[in-house]
Amino acid sequence: METIKFSILDVLFTILVASDAVEAIEALDAGFCPVECAFGEVSVVDELMLDHHGDLSHLPPACRQGEKAAGARRDDARFVVTGAADADAVMAICMVAGLLDPALIQPILSTIAARDVSPHVDMAAACRKDKQVTALLWWQQQRWGGCWESAIRGMVTAVTTVLADEDAYQDVLVREEARRALAEKVMAEGMEVGEVLVVSVPAELGFGFDVWYQEYPFVVAHLEKWGSITVGATSEVAAQRYGANGLLDFFNDQEGAWGGRSTVGGSPRGQQMSFAEAIAVAADLDEGVRPCQCGSMASWHSCASNQPTCG
Repeated sequence: METIKFSILDVLFTILVASDAVEAIEALDAGFCPVECAFGEVSVVDELMLDHHGDLSHLPPACRQGEKAAGARRDDARFVVTGAADADAVMAICMVAGLLDPALIQPILSTIAARDVSPHVDMAAACRKDKQVTALLWWQQQRWGGCWESAIRGMVTAVTTVLADEDAYQDVLVREEARRALAEKVMAEGMEVGEVLVVSVPAELGFGFDVWYQEYPFVVAHLEKWGSITVGATSEVAAQRYGANGLLDFFNDQEGAWGGRSTVGGSPRGQQMSFAEAIAVAADLDEGVRPCQCGSMASWHSCASNQPTCG
């Protein structure tokens, strides 16, 4: 396992990056706190329960769980993580390590929690409603990838520095408009497999599901930088067109430790996959999706609105 040691605001961190459940369990047994350590159907957690994938999908996002235990690991900031650093996991660490006061950043916590379970969050609108969210959007635009130390430092910087920078607000909104334009371009260059959009996602985009779901009920995204595949459905109702448990049923039908939640998930952690394999995954998904009973060519809009006729 990769070991990362650093200090922020007098908190001494040791971060282990696990590649599989066995390594995560070893770290747990050694006293490390797991954060979003989900591997297929296996979620490795301690008493703080900082995960909400697979069988733990009923739990709140990790940052909200971490808020309940704010400062609990300030004197023992040992954490085990996996994959790339996302906002939910990073904020959970910031909460439990006592780096940030949750009472002062409720708009940011609310937005992270909402966006972690649904792509239908208009970040530009959220920033205009509450400029505090600008700090989160700035953090998301940095593309931290697997750089956990930088991502955690960046979250603290976003809250303590970016919020005080008046120029950052407009710059962040301009960059968000550019991201949406790139997502439109990626969609235009993608391919349709029945009702599924298959896209190749360049590293500079990072996220585009909010744009793609305006046109498609299901998306299979191949991440060029990591060689991984993310599969998503625009809503719970759309996902249940595959099975009663949504995309969890689809992930269970795949070979290897696929996993996630009912509306989003992906390929086994650390496994390199090709765009051709992404197309094959899309074909499997489309084959298993039941037709939308409303019969509309734009049925995904009804599904996104949770109309029972499209279930």
